[in-house]
Amino acid sequence: MTVNSSSRGQSHGAFARVLFVLVLFVCFRASSAQQSFNKRFIRRDGASFSFFSSSGGGLEREERFLALGANAFALLYEENGREEGQQMVDRVLDGAKTSGANVLRVWAFLDGDRKDFDGRALQKDVGVFEEENFQGLDRLLRKCEKRGIRLLLTLTNFWEDYGGVKQYCDWFGVKEKSEFFRDVRIKEAYKRYVRYVAERYKDDESVFAFQLINEPRMESGGGENGMVRDAIMSEWCQEMIQAFREVNMNHMLSLGSEGFYSSSSSFTNSANVNPFSDAGNWGVDFIKHSVGFDFLTVHLWVDDWLSDASEEEKLRFTDQWVRQHIRDAEALGLPILFEEFGKKKPISVRASYYERVYELATEATVAMIQREGGVFEQRTSLSPSAGGILFWHLGSLLKKQYDEDGYCVFVEDKEHEPILNIVKVYHDKIEAILKSATMSNVFVPPPFIPPFIPEMPPSFVPPFVKKKEECDEIETNARYDIAPFMRYNDVDNPEECCRLCHNSAPDGQDYPAKKTCEAFAHDSARTSCYVGEVKDPSNPKKTVGQTPGVNNNPGWTSGFSSHYRFIANPNIAPPLYSSPLPPPPPPRKPPELVAVSSRSTEHVITAVMEFSEKIDNFSYYLGAVYIDNDKAFVQSVTSSSRVFFATVKRVRTVGVNAPFGPIQRRLSFAYKGFPSVLFYA
Repeated sequence: MTVNSSSRGQSHGAFARVLFVLVLFVCFRASSAQQSFNKRFIRRDGASFSFFSSSGGGLEREERFLALGANAFALLYEENGREEGQQMVDRVLDGAKTSGANVLRVWAFLDGDRKDFDGRALQKDVGVFEEENFQGLDRLLRKCEKRGIRLLLTLTNFWEDYGGVKQYCDWFGVKEKSEFFRDVRIKEAYKRYVRYVAERYKDDESVFAFQLINEPRMESGGGENGMVRDAIMSEWCQEMIQAFREVNMNHMLSLGSEGFYSSSSSFTNSANVNPFSDAGNWGVDFIKHSVGFDFLTVHLWVDDWLSDASEEEKLRFTDQWVRQHIRDAEALGLPILFEEFGKKKPISVRASYYERVYELATEATVAMIQREGGVFEQRTSLSPSAGGILFWHLGSLLKKQYDEDGYCVFVEDKEHEPILNIVKVYHDKIEAILKSATMSNVFVPPPFIPPFIPEMPPSFVPPFVKKKEECDEIETNARYDIAPFMRYNDVDNPEECCRLCHNSAPDGQDYPAKKTCEAFAHDSARTSCYVGEVKDPSNPKKTVGQTPGVNNNPGWTSGFSSHYRFIANPNIAPPLYSSPLPPPPPPRKPPELVAVSSRSTEHVITAVMEFSEKIDNFSYYLGAVYIDNDKAFVQSVTSSSRVFFATVKRVRTVGVNAPFGPIQRRLSFAYKGFPSVLFYA
């Protein structure tokens, strides 16, 4: 067959062009896939925030993250405005970067076609989204990206500024703002906006998180009691969470509440913390309405909430408000973000108050560890639930009208430098702690999910299963003079105390961190068991008083573990061995946890367990921590029946003689799903 050379050349050329197009297409698809995979979002990681990168279709956990920064609610409004407004945006962003901020909270809504909106509305009418003004949010995110700042996007507001809840009610001819949470038409309209914004920015790494509404509440209307309002708010939250998750699985979502506790809540102790009684009747509960959200939010407005109180009373309330929410966040296993707080002038009072709130919200545990050779090492770690802090609010002198509330901090104002310096100091402090890689990795269970405790592996033998015969010389109505190194609570009988004593021994193992129990004393009146060593070997049965009980209560009972060998004649020297033996190696002195200083029981437990994990590198199954205002004592039993003991004393650190915190009882969980340690106090 004869083929024309010119046609052959044309066919080769056509094939080359098709091949080139195919190569370009494949490269474009590969590039797009790589871009979609190589995303880096901040997500909830147990009770904390962490970076997660997506590559190869999976998620890879990276370092921990704390949101540090400010509110700058008007940035989007000004970005969509005139040149002076855009200059203000640049100044605020530059000032935020200089202060070490990594998150800013902005209003990502502008609802209605009001005259004062100057054509900048994002939603002029129900479901009518203005693309040109949304491009302003696109530009704002790119400006933040260049400065390493992420935005917390709030999607509506209970208050009338920028439209918010009232505008939705006006659109549907409803007078009561609480109908925003009841009216089916309004809920569907708001879901439409939530879906639109969440989907538009679902792949944007400069978005820190989304927030449903600023300071939700149901102040009036409907005639329901508090419990019914709580239920209505719960239903609204779950509907909105579902709408958001239908289109966005990359970003976190929060409610945006102030942190009030409902008066109808079963958590009565927490409800007593509210700054005023009406706060408990607005259908919002910090604990109940945490379900389904990625993190908790708290606001703090002492000058507005407690306007007639003294500065001392305001500080006292601040301490109680912050610490109560941190305790509840730790119990729920969720990160907590203190996203609004402020203080009016004078600047000196404002600066002092800022320092106090930052110290409370980012309080760290300091652990002093002594290593071989007397070398001391200090380790610092944050609360597992610490999520960050944002003050209210950051602005520029180009737009002084934003200080109408008296809380604005201007980035160029010399008078405000002390405030910005405090902010930068604490931002730098947190960054240093995060980089030191001494964070706790104690797993906290998710909220409201019953703990799952799997069956122990067949090789695991419960350490406290010993026969009664292993203790002898048990004597009732006698309290032997022993040197106790452990006290157990809720021990009902001497036999159990005896078994605890026998188990608190190394069983022939050469383990320097473990003490040998020689004798025990059981107090049946208090159901307490003391285990320890014989104080006087020449008189091991020496008593410190006979204590007969009353009403057939035997009182004290004492005895010895089979690990103790009575000395018949202490003056007889031990036998000499004829064959020379090499000297025993010097005992390895393990590092010693000298002290932990913190106001939080959880922090102390975290520090102790982190320390012991690094020493022995094995999983804990059971243990106890006893804590009071002066000291903490921890015992942890491992699968190999080895026991780790540590006594932690209160010390003066950083000028604060801080107690360990309130009496608490907690159950924490370790890695791989096994129970880690049962905490008593």
